[in-house]
Amino acid sequence: MKKSFFKWASLSMASLLILAFLGLPAALAAVANPEIDEVLSPVDATKAVITGSTDPDYKIIVTGGPYEIAPVYADEKGKFEITVALAQESLNTFYIKAENTSGETSELVEVSIMESSELAEEAEASGGGDHTAPAAPILDETPETLDADEYIFNGTGEVGATIRVSGDREEEKKISNDGTFEIKLTLDQNAKNNFSFTVVDGAGNVSPSTKVTLTEESSTQVVVNEEGEIEIVLTDEDGNLETITLTDIYGHWAENYILELVQNKVMQGYDDGTFRPDQSMNRAEFTKTVLEALGYSIPDTITSSDFSDVPVNEWYAPYTQTAKERNIIAGYEDGTFRPNNNITRAEAIKILLQAANIEIEIPAETIFSDVDLNEWYAPYVVKAHSMGIVSGYDDGRFGVNDPITRGQVTKIIVELLKQL
Repeated sequence: MKKSFFKWASLSMASLLILAFLGLPAALAAVANPEIDEVLSPVDATKAVITGSTDPDYKIIVTGGPYEIAPVYADEKGKFEITVALAQESLNTFYIKAENTSGETSELVEVSIMESSELAEEAEASGGGDHTAPAAPILDETPETLDADEYIFNGTGEVGATIRVSGDREEEKKISNDGTFEIKLTLDQNAKNNFSFTVVDGAGNVSPSTKVTLTEESSTQVVVNEEGEIEIVLTDEDGNLETITLTDIYGHWAENYILELVQNKVMQGYDDGTFRPDQSMNRAEFTKTVLEALGYSIPDTITSSDFSDVPVNEWYAPYTQTAKERNIIAGYEDGTFRPNNNITRAEAIKILLQAANIEIEIPAETIFSDVDLNEWYAPYVVKAHSMGIVSGYDDGRFGVNDPITRGQVTKIIVELLKQL
């Protein structure tokens, strides 16, 4: 296998004289050169990936090759990765330098990659490993426009390789053993969303890209009328308009959370037009809301109930039974669920994380003054805080036994969904 080579430039005589005059050692004159990992060459590919390391958050500037290359930044561990285009049947030479936050730069590091189908084939024949790029990924048919917060892309690519997304979102996922992949991307609302899909194999070879543009056109309009009421205009699947008016959420701290769940029909207001964001929620209502938010399949009816105080003909019975069967709720030792009791903030967090299958660990510490690490709820509250789902009160308490309000429920659900 033909390896990349590096050409190290030295400090000019003038620079050395200046350093000597200032009494500084030459090693402190510039940013340290970035360390470049071994690059595969020759290759049969339209693109290549160059990886390396430098100091955390340093800018990596690359020149050379057939096209201009946008700079990238090293991560918190100093690692960086650059995808470069390759001129075909040519020696491609790139010059890489690191730049710190003060604008000081390292010396140039030279990296060369030979693109040649013939030489790549010879290298593979001689036992030099894989030098050929995978084929471009094939995506299932996608709509040009849609009304959605996210979209799941399905397609096929080289078995065992990685599907990588760039553009308006960055994501990657292993392609399964049957050569298929499924990857969910969040969409910018009322905007064009541009994505580029490539396949990267185990040797680092990069496929040609498959590009997709999805235009998100929301069918929901939110306006504030003259009375300070919020009107949500929804368009259903049949094109019919539905207007929902909420009279008591404008300016409330949870306004945006409430709007998101109402628009997605996870929660709704009351017949009098109020949402009542500061009103408490009972255990049955919360269980229903969480299961619907997370997309659980709920039967229309049930024939038996595991709780002595949940009749099978109650509206909430299918939800509590589903939650019990999925080990999301357990009820009380006396066999009751107490559906009409207000649910506390601690109970709500446990049910929410259980329903989302969030892995829970025994915490070593907590920032909340009223969270005892020996109590059953501590692992759930600490985990929810670490995920950014809850923040507690200004006085340092979490309020474990306080009834959770409808507004607070909208926040914890929306913040959880952002991370799933």
